[in-house]
Amino acid sequence: PQNHQNKMKFDYHPIVWLKGEKEWLAGQRLTCPVILIHSVLGNSLKDYPHLIAHWPSHQPLLAIQSVALKEPGYHAHSMEKLAYDYLVFLRETDGFKDYQGPWYFIGYSAAGTLAYEMAAQCQAQQQSAYVCCIDTPSVEHYKASSQLNYAQEFYSMMDALFRKAALNLKRKVSSTEQLAEYPKSEQLAIYWHELLQRLSQTASEDEYHRALGCYMSIFNLIQN
Repeated sequence: PQNHQNKMKFDYHPIVWLKGEKEWLAGQRLTCPVILIHSVLGNSLKDYPHLIAHWPSHQPLLAIQSVALKEPGYHAHSMEKLAYDYLVFLRETDGFKDYQGPWYFIGYSAAGTLAYEMAAQCQAQQQSAYVCCIDTPSVEHYKASSQLNYAQEFYSMMDALFRKAALNLKRKVSSTEQLAEYPKSEQLAIYWHELLQRLSQTASEDEYHRALGCYMSIFNLIQN
């Protein structure tokens, strides 16, 4: 019930029909729906471009975009709650209010863990659900990493995906050695605290809020 209340505060709906909407709503349900779940950038359309391009136009394909990209105040608090909230959105999408499965979830990279949790919650409600994980890192791998190794992998990902690709910042943020001084659970916040400080000095209000949305998107997905 609490998750429903949190969701209803937002006008943004993160479920996007990509293929097969007309056929599905017309009752032509020859195949089960496939759901693409966003990875750390929060945009499923950029995570699965080739799959989307080659998907048959009549087969149901939907994408889940990150709520945080449009509503930076959204914080899921746990992977279980994030999965629950997305399932609520999904079941309130036209054509799915009475649908009881089966579900097919695809998760690229960190989204694989979220896809697995969503499938588990469906199965707990006696609904069939299947998962396809693409290049999903092992949770145990990160648990076993030292602070330095974690900082090196984390910094490489943040620097490539966010500072350069998403935010187009030329000046580097912190360093691997500086991040390694902090516990693994604090490195994300430390990196983004400095990044947002720099953006506040040079970026427009829209750019700053876009960066904040990126931060909350990755926080909800991997920090949990």
